[in-house]
Amino acid sequence: MNFRKTIAALLAAAMLACALPFAAFAADWGEGDTLDGALSELKVGFDRYKLDWLALPGLGTIGLRYSYFMFKNERTGTVDEHPVYCIDPTKGGAYEIVSALGPNADGSDTATYIRGERAGDPKYRAILNSGYPQNMYSSLGLQSREEGYYATKLALWMYIRGNDPAALTINPGYASDDPAASRVREAAVSIFNSGMKIPSYEPGLSMSGKPDSAARLDAGGEYYVQEIEVYASGWIGTDPGASGDVRLSWDSAPPAGTAVLGANGEDITSSMGVAMAMQDGRDGRYGTATVKFPAAGLDPETFSPPTLNASALMSNSEIYVAYAKINRDKYQRYLVERDPKVELSASFVSQILWETDTGTGTGTDTGTDTGTGGRGTGLRIRKVQAGTNMPLAGAVFEIRDPDGRLIGSSATGDSGVIDMPLSVTGNYTVTETAPPRYHLLPQARTQSVAARYGEIAEATFADIPYGLLRVAKRDAANGRPLAGAAVRIRNIATGAAREGVTDSSGFAVFDRLPVGGYEITEIAAPDGYALDSPARTVNVTPLSEGETSYALTNKAKAGLRIVKFDRQAMAPIEGVAFEIWRDGELYGTYRTDAWGEIELRGLPAGTYTAREIATVPPYALDSTAQWIEIRDGQGYISELYFFNLQKPGMKLLKVDSETLRPLPNARFLISSAGGAYANEFLTDINGEIDLAALEPGAYQVQELAAPDGYLIDSGARAVQLNPG
Repeated sequence: MNFRKTIAALLAAAMLACALPFAAFAADWGEGDTLDGALSELKVGFDRYKLDWLALPGLGTIGLRYSYFMFKNERTGTVDEHPVYCIDPTKGGAYEIVSALGPNADGSDTATYIRGERAGDPKYRAILNSGYPQNMYSSLGLQSREEGYYATKLALWMYIRGNDPAALTINPGYASDDPAASRVREAAVSIFNSGMKIPSYEPGLSMSGKPDSAARLDAGGEYYVQEIEVYASGWIGTDPGASGDVRLSWDSAPPAGTAVLGANGEDITSSMGVAMAMQDGRDGRYGTATVKFPAAGLDPETFSPPTLNASALMSNSEIYVAYAKINRDKYQRYLVERDPKVELSASFVSQILWETDTGTGTGTDTGTDTGTGGRGTGLRIRKVQAGTNMPLAGAVFEIRDPDGRLIGSSATGDSGVIDMPLSVTGNYTVTETAPPRYHLLPQARTQSVAARYGEIAEATFADIPYGLLRVAKRDAANGRPLAGAAVRIRNIATGAAREGVTDSSGFAVFDRLPVGGYEITEIAAPDGYALDSPARTVNVTPLSEGETSYALTNKAKAGLRIVKFDRQAMAPIEGVAFEIWRDGELYGTYRTDAWGEIELRGLPAGTYTAREIATVPPYALDSTAQWIEIRDGQGYISELYFFNLQKPGMKLLKVDSETLRPLPNARFLISSAGGAYANEFLTDINGEIDLAALEPGAYQVQELAAPDGYLIDSGARAVQLNPG
């Protein structure tokens, strides 16, 4: 049996059980329809059990604790647990704060955080939307929320640090084929790749008629039938274990006998829930509903189909950065959702394509070649991309009759056209309420259209496509992402300018840009780097074709980075002290940070020597010095890697020479060569003396007194203890 995995499973089960009572404290964590107030000060909790399945280059084994906050949503009546994701791998978070300050006055282990700025990089949302909890952990091939959290966190960190997913490895402390570590690694890579494919995420809900917005008489002449496609851009509902349905409702009572059918022809008239699912080759989730209006008794002169409304709870696109209330810059920053779920709605109004042979028409038939029905009077709305005749799907329009009454709301399909038959002539008002994906609303969102009897009135709306420009800042020598670079972009045609600062991932992201040429200029370099002053130009293309990226590099001012790792676990070691000498003179004494690093920037040229002078338990000191030459203008940070092994240990077992039964109360002297260490010990009830964290070297073990009834074993034993 694998002892480590068995203990992990037991602790995970206990952890889940312990997490449940936190719901009782929801009122202390923030509540309301949105988190605007709650996130001004929120409590971040964590599980005690450490997750450590995987390792990343430069960071070693990644040890995490599941961290979260609770949110009581008054709108849904639920108390929801939401993970928080840290964005700086070099800083400790809520667990370290509580460890330093102790538990709260009520005994709870939570750390207080305050909300900061909105996270501008849409890749954060794209990765989170591809991971947990936006997708159930089982759909990610995982077996617990902890696995889902860990995989999503590693995907986020690979993006932030610019790591190649191929470099993500299993913790050396686990077997290379450990089932949990293997599936978490596979999920992390999958989440990362999925997030990279998504240009951006915006919550959206729409309904469009198939093939258009008109209901047609069925073959039997009994019903006017309208098929409607429902589209949602992401995960639906509050249950991370299953995607929810879109709820339908009528704004007024439909005719008696009206039926609503689901995708498989099942009757959903009572439940009014549309099952949503992903479709191959298409983003988001889709569902269909079919409305059947009974033909008998419908008067084309007076009947107006009621509005069908759709509503759903969906993942919000707004993510904010939360900072520790105390020592803001010392501790971890978390990504938190402004409102974990946002309620969206859409509406659709069918128009009846009246058939003259039903006995309900007026007898006027100009043919059906217009697509608007036999009466020949109608409205056609066209949606195209500005400067082209390319049709655009997904634009939502509201249509109001000459009296100002809403008679239709629909989204354009693949043809970019909405055809609507009209029974009344006059001036109709058409308003675009939502643009197609990756397009901006036009300045003139409303048009007045004159409808004349027997004619098809047309209104064409042209939307400008927008793009996303991602400016990357990288270390010119090693490609590491650089935070803190201030960048200005300027539209060459209009002169409009925007500024941004690169974040931890080394990106400054400029969203919703009109496509065209832009000039990029770095106006402030990251700390410790030389300014990259020349301006560059780039052509921003439509986001539908993908992101536009441009990389700028900076040469580092000469410096030295010392990295300290546990040689066996490949984990960074904090608190190890080094002396740094320059050309034979002491330059300074420094300690490694939480990620085992000491980084010195802006160093003068010279020969630098680094020597470990003090370590931390349970590691053995390794005073072997390393040296390196730093030259003026070298343009990179020189690196020295040091490794420690843990101090050795010794276990002594005293037994009966014939029965091998353990013997307690035997007294031994254990001493090191030279006498720096000399202590006496008694064997315990198991006949053992167990010593850990001894200094490496030669030791002598000698029995001083035997247990009652036994003769002493007077022979001394020599033992050599080596680090590790």
